[in-house]
Amino acid sequence: MQTNQNPQPQNPKQAQQPFFEAEHTSSLLIAPLWRRLAAMIYDGLVVCAITMAYGFSAIGVKYGLLDFELEAGERAQIPSSAMLGLFFLIGLFYTFFWTKGGQTVGMRAWRLRVETPTGKTLCWKQSIIRYGFSLLAFGLLGFGYWWQLFDKKGTLHDRLSNSRVIVLAKDKSKSGARN
Repeated sequence: MQTNQNPQPQNPKQAQQPFFEAEHTSSLLIAPLWRRLAAMIYDGLVVCAITMAYGFSAIGVKYGLLDFELEAGERAQIPSSAMLGLFFLIGLFYTFFWTKGGQTVGMRAWRLRVETPTGKTLCWKQSIIRYGFSLLAFGLLGFGYWWQLFDKKGTLHDRLSNSRVIVLAKDKSKSGARN
């Protein structure tokens, strides 16, 4: 009896599953706090770049296009109303990556993925809720993050947005096995 070494998937959707979809198993590891913080440092570098580009643009518009003038000794400042735009832009960074694969740059580096409790990628609504609660969690001296020290299932904003952050399995094909 001959068996097929490479069986085709029964469901055609399985064959077209995007590379960023995590395989859902019962042995998923909820990301520990230290790993989340490490990913936040990486993402913080991207957020710094976004902030600098936005600030440069806002100052350029204010003092270049709108012809505001600086008096002697005065420093250029971003208008306080423009800060809302910055929060929106940073939120767009996070929500875009959370909805398109569940990983920001920092999360990818640390093999983390945010997903629903059933293993699906977050929708836009869920991502926006998560971003709002994560701002609150961070703004309250990190209380929402420290929550995980007492609740091993995740942070406060994980719970409030009905999401979780998992550690992805290490890809064996990239782990240095050379021929």
